Amino acid sequence: MAKRLTWIFTSIIAFFLAVLFVLTGATMLKANAQEDPDPEPELPASGWYVVGNGAGYLKDCSWTEFKPAYQVTKKTEEVTDDYTGTFILPEMLLYPGDAFKLLYTDGTKANPEATGWTADVVAQFENITDNSELDFVNGGLGNIEAIVSGYYTFTLTVIPSEDAGVVILLSYTRAEKEAPDITLYEMYVVGKIASHPTNNWPSVTNVATNCIKMEYNATTDKWTARVTLVPADEFKVYNLVTDAYYPSGVADNYKGYDGDYVIEWGTSAPDILVIPAAEYPVTK
Repeated sequence: MAKRLTWIFTSIIAFFLAVLFVLTGATMLKANAQEDPDPEPELPASGWYVVGNGAGYLKDCSWTEFKPAYQVTKKTEEVTDDYTGTFILPEMLLYPGDAFKLLYTDGTKANPEATGWTADVVAQFENITDNSELDFVNGGLGNIEAIVSGYYTFTLTVIPSEDAGVVILLSYTRAEKEAPDITLYEMYVVGKIASHPTNNWPSVTNVATNCIKMEYNATTDKWTARVTLVPADEFKVYNLVTDAYYPSGVADNYKGYDGDYVIEWGTSAPDILVIPAAEYPVTK
């Protein structure tokens, strides 16, 4: 009798363990089916896009994403081709330091970097046909950087050419109305700095809370910060208002300094100086 009861009890336990195993396996399979560890990036619609950064029209723009709100959709011809022809951009409120390009994607590139930034898909500073009013400068890498606040309307013309492959032209007009006054500069030193452990890059930290804030001198029109550096530190100057980096390139961080320095950035000429603190201010 005791053996029979033991057999029955053991069988019941085995049955429940088997059920639990099946249920657990099914739950795991369902979870794995729902989770995609490497989801395919969403591809943008084909067409021309504004990419850049700034305080006005470009405030929500990006250099690393094709944002639908910045796709150029107004075309002067009623044709289906979204690459060639004449396109009229929306009126853009631009402030000094705002910078952008126009970039074409055929819909197979998930982000601007994937296009290669080749000349046949980019409209940049060199493509402006008339900058005689000096409203813009080459902000580096061909970026169209505003130096005069205002409301601008750009026209993009893309012409097929047997000789050049394609000719890309940019023209613009500036409206006769004043841009609203805003704070244009809030400058920080961003990057990895050993003497300031909370300092980091804007993509991974709260800049206003954690990074070294630069002070403005109205007499010299310069922004400065005193920093202790070691050779392994890497940094740039960053404008929190416009999301702009100085220098603007990817691989040109400042590094290799050892000691106490003053980092100086000028608004009238956005050049950075890293000066030994003992030699600052520089007398000319």
